[in-house]
Amino acid sequence: SVTAAALHAGPSTMLVTSAPSSMTGGTGNFLLDGSQALLAEHRMIDKPPNGLGDLTAAVYLARILSGQPAIKALQSTTAAVYEILARTAKRGGD
Repeated sequence: SVTAAALHAGPSTMLVTSAPSSMTGGTGNFLLDGSQALLAEHRMIDKPPNGLGDLTAAVYLARILSGQPAIKALQSTTAAVYEILARTAKRGGD
């Protein structure tokens, strides 16, 4: 499978943003960390601003450096970035 190949060949940790989701109208962040593959999903928002991948990477790294386990860091990062995105879209910002 693609997941197995990525776990074997890729860097020790890989975070993929805008990953396909099993949720209708959704997207997700897909984390591969050498031993597991995790997907955190959220609803899509129309016309998302640029830079969400950079924001996701920064928030995730901060959570990992603060000692959060990978699954908690992924979940809290996805929730935080989605909240920022939703509020930005509501205000009409980009």
